[in-house]
Amino acid sequence: MEKHNIKFYKNIRLLLSTTHHTEIGILYLWLAFINFILAGTSAFVMRLQLGKLPENIISEQIYYSLVTLHGLAMVLFFIVPAFTGLANYILPKMIGAPDLYWPKINALAFWMNVPASIIFWLSILIGKPIVTWTLYAPFSVYYQDIAVDFVGLGVILIGISTTISAINFIMTILRLRHPSIPFSHMPLFVWAFFSTAILVIVVTPPLAAGLIMLEMDRYLGTHFFVRQGDPILWQHIFWFFGHPEVYILVLPAMGIVSEVLPRMARRPIYGFRAIALSSLLIAIISYIVWVHHMFTTPTDINVRIFFMVTTVAVAIPTGIKIFNWVATLYGGRIRLCTPMAFMLAFIAAFIIGGITGVYNAYIPINYSIQDTYWVLAHFHFVVLPIVFALIGGIYYYFPFITGKMFSEKLSKISFILIVTGTYLTYTPWFKLGLEGMPRRYYNYPPQYYELQFLSTIGTFILALGLLVFFIDIIKSWLKGRPAKEDPWGAAKIGLPEFATAGHSVHLNGSSHELHYPHPYAAIAGISTGFAGLGSFLVLSGNLILGSILIAIFIGIMSYWFYKDYLSKSSKLAHYLSEFSLEKLANLKRGDVLVATLIFIFSEATIFGTAFSSYIWLRALYPTWPPPVDGKVIELVDFTVPLINSAFLFASGGTMHVAYEMLKRGFINRFKIFLMITFILGTIFIIGQIIEYMHSGLSIKDGVYGSTFYLITGLHGTHVIMGLAFMLVLLAMAFKMKLSKERYHPVLAGTLYWHFVDIVWVFVLAIVYFNLLQPPVLIHHI
Repeated sequence: MEKHNIKFYKNIRLLLSTTHHTEIGILYLWLAFINFILAGTSAFVMRLQLGKLPENIISEQIYYSLVTLHGLAMVLFFIVPAFTGLANYILPKMIGAPDLYWPKINALAFWMNVPASIIFWLSILIGKPIVTWTLYAPFSVYYQDIAVDFVGLGVILIGISTTISAINFIMTILRLRHPSIPFSHMPLFVWAFFSTAILVIVVTPPLAAGLIMLEMDRYLGTHFFVRQGDPILWQHIFWFFGHPEVYILVLPAMGIVSEVLPRMARRPIYGFRAIALSSLLIAIISYIVWVHHMFTTPTDINVRIFFMVTTVAVAIPTGIKIFNWVATLYGGRIRLCTPMAFMLAFIAAFIIGGITGVYNAYIPINYSIQDTYWVLAHFHFVVLPIVFALIGGIYYYFPFITGKMFSEKLSKISFILIVTGTYLTYTPWFKLGLEGMPRRYYNYPPQYYELQFLSTIGTFILALGLLVFFIDIIKSWLKGRPAKEDPWGAAKIGLPEFATAGHSVHLNGSSHELHYPHPYAAIAGISTGFAGLGSFLVLSGNLILGSILIAIFIGIMSYWFYKDYLSKSSKLAHYLSEFSLEKLANLKRGDVLVATLIFIFSEATIFGTAFSSYIWLRALYPTWPPPVDGKVIELVDFTVPLINSAFLFASGGTMHVAYEMLKRGFINRFKIFLMITFILGTIFIIGQIIEYMHSGLSIKDGVYGSTFYLITGLHGTHVIMGLAFMLVLLAMAFKMKLSKERYHPVLAGTLYWHFVDIVWVFVLAIVYFNLLQPPVLIHHI
C-alpha cells in the first residue's frame, strides 16, 4: 500500500517539483479526467442538438467545432493520458523498478500535456475549428481560421509528449526490470503496455510530420495536400496513425482486464503466453490495416483486398484474448464486485465493437456504411468499453493509490447507469446507419428523430452514471474507510498485484529516499507551449514575437541543463560523482545504446513519412518535376550537395574518432575532434543555405519544390539538433563532466550523427539523383 507522507498536491512547490512515478501518475489521471469532462460535455451538447432539446440549441459552426474537439480529445487527451497515468503508478511496481527510467523526463512529458490541453481547448474560444476530428484536406487547408492551427498545435504537443513517455516506458521495461522477473514472465498489463509503447513510437511521429505539412500548405503555399498535391495523401498519413491509435487505446484496457479478471475469478489466467504474445501480434498487424478507412477512395482493388484481409486478421489475436478470458472464468470462484463488473462489461461491449469492425472490413459492406451512423456506432462500441476497463481499473487500484476504499453501493449504481446509458445511446446508431443517415450532420430529416431522441435519453443516463462515479471517487478519496493491506485478497491466492522484490540500484534520484525538489522539468514542460506558439508565429509571418517565444523555451532548457549537469551545486552531479565509476559504466553503456536506437527509430519514422510523401506525389505525374502554371521546373543541380556531402561524411568520421579518444581517456584529443566535427557540420549547414539561395527553386514551385524543401529542411534541422548536442558535449567536457568512464552522452551523440549521415545518403539518391521512379498513379490524372 502506498504511503504518502506529504500530500504533494497541497503544496504548489511540491506539485511542480515531483518526479516520482506514483505522483506523476496521479497528475496524469487528474488532467486526463479534466479533458474527459470537457470532451464529454462537448458530446452532451451535441446530443442535445441532435435530440432537439431544444431545437437549434447551438449554431452549426459550434456543432462542427465540438465534433472536432470531442473526437480528438477523447482519443488523444483523455484515454491515452489516463492509461499513461495508471501505468505510471502500477507498471514500475509490477516489475520491481524504482521508478520510470528517466523520472525527470517523465515529469517533462506530463507537464507538456498542460499547454497542449490549454492550447487545444482555447481553439473554440478564439475561432471555430469546424474541420472535424480527421482534419481532412483540402478543407483543413483552405479554411482560414486560427482555431484550426491551435487544434493542430495541441495535437503535435500531446503527440511529442506521448512519444517521449513511450520511449521512457520501453526503457523502464527493458532496463529497470528486476532480475527476478524475466521478460517472459512479465505481468500481462506490462506486455500490453510494452506493445502499446512500440505502436506509439512508430505511428505518432508521422502524424506530427503530417500536421507540419498541413500547416505549410496553409501558410507557405506548399503543394502537399492541395494544388499540385493530393488530399488522399493526408488520409494515408492520418489513418496510418489513426487506426493503430485504436490499439494504442485498447491494448492497455486489455492489459487491465487480464490483471483484474483472474484475481476476481480466484484462479490464474488461462493461456498466459497466448495472451502475452497476442498483444505483440495485435501491434504488428495494426501497422498494415489503415487503408480500410479509405475503401471508397480511388484505390487499386488488389490493395483494397490486401487491407481487407489484414483488417479481418487482427480479429484473431483479439479473439485469442477473449477466449482465454472466458476460459479463465470457467470454473472460477467469481467475486462480482465493481471492478469485475466493469471488466465483464468491457468484454461484452467490445465483442460488439469488434464484430461490427469485421463487417466494416468487407469491401462491399464498407461501400454501403461508409460515413454513416453505423461507423459511429462501431467506433463508440470500441471506445466506451475501453472507458469501462479504465474505470474498472481505477476502482481496482484505488485502494493502492489512496489507501481508502470506495463505496461499493455508489460504484454499483455508477456501473448500472454507465452501461445502460452506453447501450441506449449507441445501439440506435446501428439502425440509423443502416437506414442511411450520414454522420456529422447538424440537422436531419424527421424520420430519424425517434432514434436520435432515444439516443439522447441514453446520454442523460450515461452522464448521470459518470457523475456518480466522480462523486464516489472524490468522496472516497476524502472520507473513505481505510483499505486493507491486501484489499482484494489476491496475495492470499498467490496472485499479488505487484512484485515483491525491490530494485537495489538508483542511478537517477528517482526513489523516495533519493528524490529531491526539481521544478525545472515542470517549467520546461509548460514552456513547450511557448515553443509551439513561437513556431506557429514564425510560420505565419510574425518572426519577432515567434523568435522571442522560442528563445524563452531554449533559455529554460539550457538553464535546466546547466543546473543539473554543469553547476557545482548540482545535487544530481554530486550524487553521480559518488557512484562507482566501473559500476556506472557497466550499467549505462547498454542503456544509452538501447535508448538512442529507440529514439533514432522514432525519428526515422518522420523521415519515412517525408520520403513516402515524396514518392506518392512523385507517382502522380508522368514527368518530373511537373510544370507549375506553365513554368518549367528544373531538377536542382547536385554539384553543391556533393561538395556538402564530403564535409558531412567527413564529420561522421571525426565524430567517431572523438568518441574513441574519449573512451581511451584522451580528453584533449576528444575536444579537438569534437570541435572539428562541429566545424564540418556547420560548413554543411552553410552550404545548404547557399544552395537554397542560388537554386532558383521556391518552396511554392509545385510538388517538387515543396518536397525538396521538406526533406532537405527536415534533414538540416536534424543536423542543427546534432550540432546543438555537440555544444552540450563540449560544455560538459570543459567542465570535466566527461571521462573514459562517463562517455555515454558521447556514444548517444555519435550514434545520432551517424544516423544523420545515413539519412543524407537517401536524400541524395531520392531527391537529388532522382533514382527512385515509381509507377504513375492514375487517380490524380
